[in-house]
Amino acid sequence: MHTALKLAKNGFSFFILYLGLLFIVPMVLLMMNVQQIDISPAVLGHLLFSIQVDGSSFTAHGTLAGSMISFGIGVVVYVLFKRMVRLAKGEV
Repeated sequence: MHTALKLAKNGFSFFILYLGLLFIVPMVLLMMNVQQIDISPAVLGHLLFSIQVDGSSFTAHGTLAGSMISFGIGVVVYVLFKRMVRLAKGEV
């Protein structure tokens, strides 16, 4: 149970990072004087997010697929990190 909570916490941390980047990236693009750009990456036909900059305005949209993938990456990172620590300690 304790490990499941840690997995969920790390997955949630990556989800928050995903949301934070959705807000920060368009502002960085505006500061870099990017006038027009449309970023909409997709994996297996599902959009991960959408960022559009047009002049001095921007929009950023997160998607369910992007949220789930970021959560999953957080869980995988936790498991790999935990395994590497155990290998370093010789507890395998």
